Order: sequence, then structure tokens, then C-alpha cells
Amino acid sequence: MPQLTRDDRYFYLAVVCSVIGIVVCFFAIFGSVYAVLWKSFYPHGPQITVTNASLTQLNSIDYAENTLDYNLALNFTIRNRNRWVGIDYRSIQVIGAQISYKSVAVSATPFYQEGKNTTAMHALLQLQGEPREMAGVYSIDVMFVLQVVSTLPSARVFLENKDTESVLDE
Repeated sequence: MPQLTRDDRYFYLAVVCSVIGIVVCFFAIFGSVYAVLWKSFYPHGPQITVTNASLTQLNSIDYAENTLDYNLALNFTIRNRNRWVGIDYRSIQVIGAQISYKSVAVSATPFYQEGKNTTAMHALLQLQGEPREMAGVYSIDVMFVLQVVSTLPSARVFLENKDTESVLDE
């Protein structure tokens, strides 16, 4: 095997460093493009905001135990923050989230929401129990349980056409 001269060793070192630099630049560019696309197309969950809450009925069942029977009317909005991704709400339940309550879950009708859209909704909870009190202020916790599917608009049209074809075949 021939002996490498000093210039040959520097040449091979320069080639190896260049290849490593090209690979690092490739991964940096690919990672940047991937991060931008991920941020643009990754579906975000819906944003729920309670706009108004009021007690429509308030009855004392057992005054000694501070047990109340009341109806809580909620007005809330559901916002789809995605630009191109629609959300198909399969089920929406609004539940009084306090353990000591006897609550009735209210279900809303399923619907599809386009991207960058806000939908106003209403729910009436019939609650019974002892509300949590701190410094003379009563607190009522409400929990929203959603079952959703995120779809792109073209996938939504495909799914709708597929459903209508299966109905027509029967």
C-alpha cells in the first residue's frame, strides 16, 4: 500500500468534512420544512368558551344539609381554530363535574364544523346537590366531553359520498 502524503490526508479530511456538512445541512433544511408543515397542518383541538351561565331555577330541598335543586343554563361557543381541517362532532356532552351532584348529562346533536369557524350552543343542566362554597361564593364545575373526528375537506366529501353510495346500494 502506498504511503499517503500530507496533502492527500488533508484532501481526504476535507472530503469527509464536506460530506458531514452536507448531511447536517440536509437534516437542518428537512427539519425546518417539517416543523413548518407540522405547525400548518396539525389539527388543533376545539376551543370551548362559556359565554354566559345563569341559574334559571333554585330550590332548597334540605335546608339543614344545604342541598339545592337548580337548573344551570349555559351558553357556550365551540371554535375550530384550524384553517383547513374540519371537525366532525360525533357527540357533545355537558356534565356537572362535582362528585356530590346528581347531574343529568345534556347531549347536543352531532354536526360538522368547517375550519376557522365558531358555533354558538346552549345547554340546560338540572343539578341537585351541595355546591362548593368559598368565602360566600358558590362554585359549580362543568365538564365538556367531546367525541370528534378531524378531517380535511376533500376527505369529508369522500366520506359523505361513500355513505350515500352504501345507502343507495341497500
